[in-house]
Amino acid sequence: MVNTTNTSNQTNILAAIVFTDVKDSTRLMTANRNRTLQAIVRDHQTLESICTKYGGKVVKSLGDGLLMYFTSAENSVTAAIVMQRTLADLSLDRSPEDILEHRIGIHLSDVVFINGDIMGDGVNIASRIQSCAKPWGICISRVIFDSISAVVKVPIDDGGLRELKGIP
Repeated sequence: MVNTTNTSNQTNILAAIVFTDVKDSTRLMTANRNRTLQAIVRDHQTLESICTKYGGKVVKSLGDGLLMYFTSAENSVTAAIVMQRTLADLSLDRSPEDILEHRIGIHLSDVVFINGDIMGDGVNIASRIQSCAKPWGICISRVIFDSISAVVKVPIDDGGLRELKGIP
């Protein structure tokens, strides 16, 4: 169910926000910009395809990362798992210089869509917790864990409380 408030192209919904990022992208870009850009484009195509397959939508690319949303917490986590597994499988046939290590953060929150963009604390929290994920890993907030723990059966390590920059 979508809870909407329309004032000047604004829509409010509850969404699972998925934020991806490439570990050490600045260093990789400095070492070989063209190779890194090609790898980012290649991986983004894979991530976007999986996002769509699991009912998500890509809001935008943020350089080396993607901002996506899902209306289902379960689908967001399942898609993230498939994303990381697919990227890992694809890396088996690649040279080390062509492998990017992605991290993913997921948070469930009310967000606001304004003119095709997405805003709100949920976006900020998802972007902050992705940096807590290990390379090839996924970091989920407690609210996501509470939403999916009974249905998504994968090992989950409790990382405990974290201080996130700019988040009280």
